[in-house]
Amino acid sequence: MRRLLQSGDEAVRQAEARCREWSADRPALVEIALRDVAAAAASANGSGAAEAPFAALEGVLARRGRMAHEVLTGLQQALAGTLERLQRAAPSAHTDVASVKDVTFRGLPAPDLLALRPRLRLARPWWAVLLPGLAERATRRALERRPGAAVREEVGRHDRRVRAWLTERLRSLVESYEAQAELFREQARRASGEGDGPPPARVALELEEDIKALQGAAHEAEAADGHSGGALRPLP
Repeated sequence: MRRLLQSGDEAVRQAEARCREWSADRPALVEIALRDVAAAAASANGSGAAEAPFAALEGVLARRGRMAHEVLTGLQQALAGTLERLQRAAPSAHTDVASVKDVTFRGLPAPDLLALRPRLRLARPWWAVLLPGLAERATRRALERRPGAAVREEVGRHDRRVRAWLTERLRSLVESYEAQAELFREQARRASGEGDGPPPARVALELEEDIKALQGAAHEAEAADGHSGGALRPLP
């Protein structure tokens, strides 16, 4: 049981570390968004060309949301599996594995890019078919000059919302797991006899001092009884 509980604790630590480090990926996320928007604008043609940069940005943010969802579902599978193995190891513990296994993670923030839509309609260079790589770099420079700052701001805002959602759902999932795991932790403590060993050094020292004080008081009582000639004795 201890080994299984340790594996569950390790899965929680890894997920919490991923959540803490989430913001460190944000600069790379912004660069990916700008790159994909520029590539979509430079390569799109036909009736959907105007919407291609917008769709590219939506796709980047949607993938980021799926990453957050995968952190949760990965941890959920690990913790549910841990509880199932613990239940097999200790059938007498009545646990509710479904409280972890059947959790649904709703409410993932959706990208809100309506204000950016008109600003992402970038003109495709007429010579893009001949020099696609150069056209993409030229479109990227145009993107940086005009809506680039707004794209960076919106990507950062959305990613902060995703991280807040991930943090809250992760906390709730871990609480549900801990409520069940604590039953096995208590059973493991009882099985190992924790708390039945020798008293701590400080407590032992205090007990020794109390015993010495009682012995001293007994000696004084005996001496007083001897001086009185035994005339006064305690009642039986």
